Amino acid sequence: MRLVYLARHGETEWNALGKLQGANDIPLNEKGREQAAALGHALASVGIVRAMASDLSRAQETGALAARRLGVTEFAIDPELRERAFGHFEGLTKLECEARFPEHWLAWRAKNEAPPGAEPTALVVARMKRALLRCFDAGGPMLVVSHGASMRLLLNELTGEVHAPIANGAIYRLEDAGGVIRAQLFQTRGA
Repeated sequence: MRLVYLARHGETEWNALGKLQGANDIPLNEKGREQAAALGHALASVGIVRAMASDLSRAQETGALAARRLGVTEFAIDPELRERAFGHFEGLTKLECEARFPEHWLAWRAKNEAPPGAEPTALVVARMKRALLRCFDAGGPMLVVSHGASMRLLLNELTGEVHAPIANGAIYRLEDAGGVIRAQLFQTRGA
């Protein structure tokens, strides 16, 4: 059985303000750094041997802080773990999206139809699955730090269920048992 602990990065100022970050490279805030340290603490007993993160700084810093706390020196970056691009919605709150782009917001909420400029769901899922398979192949247990929307789309695909939004610092335990991947919530948040 191969194990990956898939975690969402710690909080940023845009998270605190309710803004959609997407591909914008927004750094962790102080609470996010505390969540990253708590992530390392939460995984202390599972034998993490390597870590990987998205190429966006909020995920990289989360992964690096958690890995340091775990005593893990093997740390890599994978751009395919990055957050979904949200197109016109990036940098806006939900209320701002609804006010500025009412038709696109309604289509997003009712049918999960991506707004103009956003990365299509199928492409997000495909790249996240490729990244996950590389993580399993690298051996583990491994800590993988990614982003809420991309993780949610991957988990929906893997489990066949619709997952609620993922909190900053939340951890999912993914296991590959002979090509069958199972996912379960390990911890809801890092701090």
